[in-house]
Amino acid sequence: MQDFILLRYGYDAAVDPPHLGKRLDDAFWLGLGGHWQEPPSWLEGQALWLVEGEDMPLRFFLRGWFAVQAVQYSGRVIAQYCAVGHEGRIFRSRIGPLNGLPWFEGLLQEHPAFLQGDPIRMAEFASGLRSLTQQAGYDVPGLEEGPRPQPTNPAAPAAGGGHRMQLLDQFGRPYRNGDHA
Repeated sequence: MQDFILLRYGYDAAVDPPHLGKRLDDAFWLGLGGHWQEPPSWLEGQALWLVEGEDMPLRFFLRGWFAVQAVQYSGRVIAQYCAVGHEGRIFRSRIGPLNGLPWFEGLLQEHPAFLQGDPIRMAEFASGLRSLTQQAGYDVPGLEEGPRPQPTNPAAPAAGGGHRMQLLDQFGRPYRNGDHA
């Protein structure tokens, strides 16, 4: 399973049970913008990470992920195709902001089409995203269920007097233990 990342400026998402999109028969349904000559079937069997952008200057937050089972014709004018799946996670609290993280800044520089809403294969940037997700206490795609690392306390300084990256919720407040499940 490869990792792809996609930007939107708002998702129609629910946490419990995890749901994305307006169709109720698929747990995850996401319209794919753009004018595709052929369906982007290369997304099938891949993990699609959902990043949300907001405010000016633009800030980015990780909203969740899902495994794309199929790409289907949607019949819509703007989003002709949609990605659907049944396995994934919508995070109770968004992770971020991602701005300033070295792997994310590298992704923005190397893939300007990401800002246009095109799905981007992450390759060398995937380990940073997966690590960030696991540090927040969430599952990542393609791994067997098992013990998850405990979320870090973002306010505590790291050993040696350094500072850990601070994870913020959707309102810009630091996470506290137990805030996200």
